[in-house]
Amino acid sequence: MEICCLGVGILAEIFSLCFFNFSIIANDLSLYLENYDGMYLKKEVQTAMLWLRENTAEESIVLSSYETGNLIPAFSLRPVYLGHVGMAIQGERKLA
Repeated sequence: MEICCLGVGILAEIFSLCFFNFSIIANDLSLYLENYDGMYLKKEVQTAMLWLRENTAEESIVLSSYETGNLIPAFSLRPVYLGHVGMAIQGERKLA
């Protein structure tokens, strides 16, 4: 009897994981089809970040918006004044 209950529990967990993953994929697909701006990095923004890499000195610090502050270092290889508020030194003050 215990083995049967254990099997049902495992099946329930597998079903819930499959349903959860399907929900995430469906939500992402919905955002993509709606052209949600936060889903992908716009080509213009990426081009600007690459321009920074090619046209600024390595020791330059970039003043960025909160939205792009985490992405600029990855593309431009330059530090930012404000990246992630929780991780930046005095991030709350810089945001104000």
